[in-house]
Amino acid sequence: MYTGVDTPEDQRPLEAIVDGAIRDVSALPEPLSKEAVRSRLASMVDDADGYATEDREQVYKYAVRTWRAAGFKDESHLLPVPDQQVLANP
Repeated sequence: MYTGVDTPEDQRPLEAIVDGAIRDVSALPEPLSKEAVRSRLASMVDDADGYATEDREQVYKYAVRTWRAAGFKDESHLLPVPDQQVLANP
């Protein structure tokens, strides 16, 4: 179970990574392009690379949830495992 960021100084940068990606996807013109959304979310995943494992996993969950919130039902292909596996653990 995720108990929060690994270190207090990681909270703001991680929030900025997630919030920025959500804001950017929300600002994309309709109809949304899968490629544009996937590209922005892939950047979000990459930006989380240097953080603790649990923190990265939470960013991955936000990436998949954002993909789905954008209306896409198919696999995001953001990670080497299926989306359902990314979301499996709370």
